[in-house]
Amino acid sequence: MNTQQSGSTIRRHPAWLGDLLLVVVSAFILTGTRGLGLAFSADEDSLLFYIPLRHLLSDPLVDWWDPYMFCGFPLDSNPQVQNFYPLNILYMFLPTLLAYGLSLWLHMAIGGGGIAFLLHRLGCSVHGRRMGALIFLFSTFWQAKITNAGMLAGCAWTGFSLGGAVALFEDKDFNPRWLIVSAAGLALSVMGGMPHPPVLIGLGIGFLTLQYLLKGRQFGIRIGARALAVLGLALLLSATTWLPALENMPRTNRGPLTEEGAFAGSLSVMELPAAIFGGLSQHELVRLDPWEGTAVISVMGLVLAVLGIRKNWRRHWAWLAMILFALVISTGPNLYLAKLLREAVPGVDRFNLPNRSLLLATTGLAVFAGLGIDALCSFQNRKPVRVWLLIGACTFVCGILMAFLFPGAWNSLLHPEVTDGVSPFGPFEWQWSLVWNLVWGGLAFVVLALFRMPGLKPSKPMWIVFALTIVVPQLALRPRLFLETVEPGYFKNPATVEWMQDFAPNERFIDYRPSIPSLGQIDIPMLVPHCVHRLPEWYRLFGAWGYDPLYPKWYGRMIYTAGEKGRLGGVERTVRTRIPPTHLLRRFGIRYVIGDPYERTAYLYEVGMAGGKEKIFEFNQTIPIDRFWVRHHLREALGVRQGTEVGVVILQTASGENVELPVRAGVEVANALLANTDPPVSAAHHGLPTIRCYPIPTPDGPMFLQQYPYEWRFHPPLEVTTVKFKGFLNHGSWNVIEMAISSADDDTYKRVFQDDSNEIYRLEDCLKSVTAVNSCFTCDSPEAAVERIASASSDPHELVLLSEDSQDMELPSEPAPASVSLLRRDKDSLRFNVNAQGPALLRIVEGWSPWWKACVDGESAALIRGDLAFMALPVPEGDHEVELVYRPLPMMIAIGLACLGLALCGLLVLLFSRKDPRQSFGPSAPQNGSVPCARDNP
Repeated sequence: MNTQQSGSTIRRHPAWLGDLLLVVVSAFILTGTRGLGLAFSADEDSLLFYIPLRHLLSDPLVDWWDPYMFCGFPLDSNPQVQNFYPLNILYMFLPTLLAYGLSLWLHMAIGGGGIAFLLHRLGCSVHGRRMGALIFLFSTFWQAKITNAGMLAGCAWTGFSLGGAVALFEDKDFNPRWLIVSAAGLALSVMGGMPHPPVLIGLGIGFLTLQYLLKGRQFGIRIGARALAVLGLALLLSATTWLPALENMPRTNRGPLTEEGAFAGSLSVMELPAAIFGGLSQHELVRLDPWEGTAVISVMGLVLAVLGIRKNWRRHWAWLAMILFALVISTGPNLYLAKLLREAVPGVDRFNLPNRSLLLATTGLAVFAGLGIDALCSFQNRKPVRVWLLIGACTFVCGILMAFLFPGAWNSLLHPEVTDGVSPFGPFEWQWSLVWNLVWGGLAFVVLALFRMPGLKPSKPMWIVFALTIVVPQLALRPRLFLETVEPGYFKNPATVEWMQDFAPNERFIDYRPSIPSLGQIDIPMLVPHCVHRLPEWYRLFGAWGYDPLYPKWYGRMIYTAGEKGRLGGVERTVRTRIPPTHLLRRFGIRYVIGDPYERTAYLYEVGMAGGKEKIFEFNQTIPIDRFWVRHHLREALGVRQGTEVGVVILQTASGENVELPVRAGVEVANALLANTDPPVSAAHHGLPTIRCYPIPTPDGPMFLQQYPYEWRFHPPLEVTTVKFKGFLNHGSWNVIEMAISSADDDTYKRVFQDDSNEIYRLEDCLKSVTAVNSCFTCDSPEAAVERIASASSDPHELVLLSEDSQDMELPSEPAPASVSLLRRDKDSLRFNVNAQGPALLRIVEGWSPWWKACVDGESAALIRGDLAFMALPVPEGDHEVELVYRPLPMMIAIGLACLGLALCGLLVLLFSRKDPRQSFGPSAPQNGSVPCARDNP
């Protein structure tokens, strides 16, 4: 080996070890206790979807088939399960919660490391790539991804995929390692399960391809072929994620989004500056999802990015194009480009792209910020130093003066979450953003000027100060992201689950909660209850509901129709029904309901009452109520003493009698509100499992308040016609967020368990999951079959078939009675015994898939689709042992394609192994004219 090359490699290793240490420590700062599994983002997707899905990876009854959702569901067809995703190996050796936390930490570190690698491939100095990685990691867009594990996993590989593409395009002699790095990064993004990151990374590769194509015709074929090779190899490596999902898609409700769904979360043109400069506060306090529409990279990062763009945009215009493209797309239909792509490009109409496109903007700005460090080092003219100092000092002073000029701005500067969206004492968004950027922008210019002082060499302490001007303001922005957390105790089994595990361990159930069709809807007969769908995954019980439009199409249509046509559509994540579809639940063998099947909820959306104001709601008909509750909070009610009556609920009955239900402070209001009383007092409330938290401004800064429900029960039930809310506060207001009523039981459901906050009802006369049917009815269309099955007058022992499914089969015209005893359920298999008194037909309430195979007494038997969403099996007379096995052919093919991709990688490395690799990670000297900093080679 060449001695000079060996020494260069040795010198580079400490630099990369420093990069590794930087991104790992920075990732831990961002994840904090989340990274150790001690806290979890208070976001419903994380709490009730991603963590449960990860938990399924260690479930003894789950392999390719999920027996818990929708009465059985092909788990391999859900990309968000992350089958074969390498980092999921953590779940094989560690407890679910710890593995989930470490996964967040690792993905943060991978994301920062990828940007460092990308900047190195672009010729950046050591300091340039490290600053670029810091700016990327601490951007609000990237920090917010901690609430969405799928998006985080997909975004983490951006730098490696794009960096590999840059190296591949710049390499005159084809080096397969760069093809593999770029394709593997893109494939891992696909395997993360969310479609948005890989699409955006693919667009980024497209912009880079265009840039290199325009360098000259002689590069055209080479660059085009290499770009296609990256995409092709990535598709092979990620086949286990996209191929089963694509094959199963026609059998699900996943379809094109409506325009409203496709552009949900789009920014207006006027909001674009807020997305870059920090207008983040969440006005709608009862939701916690402002994550996507932000790409703030710190004021220092923006200044460095401007320097990088000014010096390098002609050589790296693809990154500038990505930034502009992402900003335009983030506006959705407002600037028309997103609408044009949705109409012109196949597949774009199936997912929401707009503000998630800011991944490209954040990446591009981080790239230019890293290049900006090198541009700063390369300036030969020292004269601007005094000008920068003067600009910085004046800007900083202006920011401080405006902080005192705008009411509440100084307090908001110290506590950025306190703006007009949270409190009338807070400044307006533009005022806060102006003050924030002036103060930190002034400091940024001062630091940059000191960095360029004549005779002053950049030292490690100065680089630390430089980094702090990036990290500190970004960490101070975190409260504006509303990144709330819950503790591991959140996942403790509730009493209802403990009861189910002890007394009904193998029964199917639904977790029932009310829902509403629109904000402010209080017309009780029109309220829309639905089944909460993700808890069954976590608690390993049989559930009848599920998440996302991936639910089986005809299963959802039947629930929707039987529930008196609630809501159903591609944009809806769940089927929502007006009433529990009782007769259909019996037919499907769903015996238990966790929750109150008689409950109806109205979402009042912060009806504020103060100083004797009142709100009246009248029902269309008399409602018998045995339970009534409100969820509410106090706002700007500082100094309210414990026990103070803040309002009253008045129920007017059919007999004209009024029942008054007083609401008092101190029981349902957080201690934070009472901390400023004289003398201080404590509230006697008890904590409830709610994640709805938000900051309340006080003279000493913000305090956090949880919204709590207040409940009353009536025995015998009240016949109520009108509900009136009346507030008593002279200052501040009493806000009712939500009210719910529970009508009296009619004995359809029998309550079998109840504690202070939970209850379980049993539905009698439910069928078993495998039963013999008495008769068959054949329909010509699925729609006709849905109407017949969902009809309350339909015979639950009748099997409905489609003519297209049964036309080639010999079925008994009058099926004979048969008894069934379940033997056992294993991974992807179900076994039971049948005793048929003649040729019989079995209905198996397990989700339909063409990849189920049946054996009767060891011989192959034909399965058909029965009741649209499930399976049916004809059996001859006598005693038989039946086994059903799920063997998904698309997944087998996908595994073969992935193995082919890995074999191609190995073959490429073998064929080109004799070539001198020259460098392990990239050029030892910066490319494209970049000038290194003084201490680039430690």
